[in-house]
Amino acid sequence: MNGSKWVLGGRWLGVVLATVLVGLPLVWAGPSDDVQTEYAQRVARLKPGDLAGHYDLALWCKAQGAYELVRKQCTLILAQDGDHEQAKLLLKLAMRHLRAPEETERSGEPPRDTSGEQFGLLGRIISDEEIRRIRWMEMLNEEPRPLSIQFKSKVIQRFLEAMEGTAGFTTRQERRDFLRLKPTEKLQLIRKYTSDRFRTRVLQRDTGDQVIEDIIIKTDPKRMADFERRVLPPVLAGCATSNCHGNPEKSRFTLYTDRVMSKNKVYTNYLIMHRYRVGDQRLINRDSPLKSLLLTYGFRELPAALGNLDSSYKHPRVLLGPKKVEIKPIFRGVDDPKYQAIREWLESLSALEPDYGISLSPSAAGPRP
Repeated sequence: MNGSKWVLGGRWLGVVLATVLVGLPLVWAGPSDDVQTEYAQRVARLKPGDLAGHYDLALWCKAQGAYELVRKQCTLILAQDGDHEQAKLLLKLAMRHLRAPEETERSGEPPRDTSGEQFGLLGRIISDEEIRRIRWMEMLNEEPRPLSIQFKSKVIQRFLEAMEGTAGFTTRQERRDFLRLKPTEKLQLIRKYTSDRFRTRVLQRDTGDQVIEDIIIKTDPKRMADFERRVLPPVLAGCATSNCHGNPEKSRFTLYTDRVMSKNKVYTNYLIMHRYRVGDQRLINRDSPLKSLLLTYGFRELPAALGNLDSSYKHPRVLLGPKKVEIKPIFRGVDDPKYQAIREWLESLSALEPDYGISLSPSAAGPRP
């Protein structure tokens, strides 16, 4: 972080954090005394400006189910770096878990049903820049695939300058060790310590602001490669036919079905599926993968192995000629390889639902179908 963001630095910020995070009694229900004690000990070991450490602690709190502590950690991080995307997403998840059902009812906001929005063949195809944005947000912290990455505008040098004084970057040898890393490993550390601060920058011009990409991911991270290779083919074969979700005249939810599909259409199909909801049920449920409609809609009758799911998880009957009939199932059972592949992919996704900031409206910027 640059100096302008560290107004409450060092000693004074440490006093504030000790008061907020340790000094106040923990009065909410949920975390055990052991979790609270361990949390207090971990906070005490962290330096105030160690945002990576505080984010790791927030993830630990999430693993313990201590969402009030998650909220505290994310609020602390965002007070120092308001652009920390991962902290923003984790805070959203925490608030969703902390919000009581009756509070949701009082808010007057019904569950969002996106089934009537313009998707797929009625919308637009996303751009190359938007693909790279999704790749950035879906890259794993321990990405197993070597990615093709372009670093522009001396972004590596600027990152190292920003990390001066940070543990792991203080000596010449540590900086040389960083420079010897493979591009994917460099990017993982850049994301860990600075979130998406160095991915783009804004140039102010007479004609308006121009966003410049300084880090460009040219190939698919594992999650997106698996989506294209293992998830999309059975979905298109089983759902996106001319009589179903491949025809905008038959369904409001449609996918691209080209025999040879461009990367733009693959990612557009992903984004359609990512956003699609029916009532309060999601096609891709990151919180509870087994409750994803992407899985449950693939059965004619819901198997007992999925737990006690109500009828809202069952695919509605479809119109065939003059009458409605049950769907032709995609999965033979929970042991079906197609089911297992999609389940594994869903479970690989982060529980933090990302906001890609991409609109599929035909009026949004980007190429049209």
